[in-house]
Amino acid sequence: MGPGETKTPSAQNLHNARRILQGRPHRRVSVAVEGHCFWLADTADSFYNIGGVARGGTGPTAGNGQGVKPAFDRCVGSELDVVAGWAVARFVQLEGGYAQRFHGDYIGQSDARRERRTASLDFVLVRATLRAQPTRTL
Repeated sequence: MGPGETKTPSAQNLHNARRILQGRPHRRVSVAVEGHCFWLADTADSFYNIGGVARGGTGPTAGNGQGVKPAFDRCVGSELDVVAGWAVARFVQLEGGYAQRFHGDYIGQSDARRERRTASLDFVLVRATLRAQPTRTL
């Protein structure tokens, strides 16, 4: 799995600094606000998508565009996540939330389409977790 709730980049060649504030306003309700900052571990390596495929290939490429760009900024971007959970029953958990990913300088430099340099991505999260009830041994 990739970092953050958006899960768009792979964790390969990527550092993720994370801060989280969590609370339980009720014994069955949890709320979390997370902040992430992503940067390349090595600018001589690629930036990888969630499937582990190198964005733009594995070798250096000419001009602005995707690929290995050692001269580009390391900052891939940041992300803000807000997630709330509700324990409906002992084996059922529901979660909902919102995540916004902000493009960093690396994305702006490697994207040939200028209008995307300051864009952000918005995600809505809805997740249900069902746990099988353990069997009892006699």
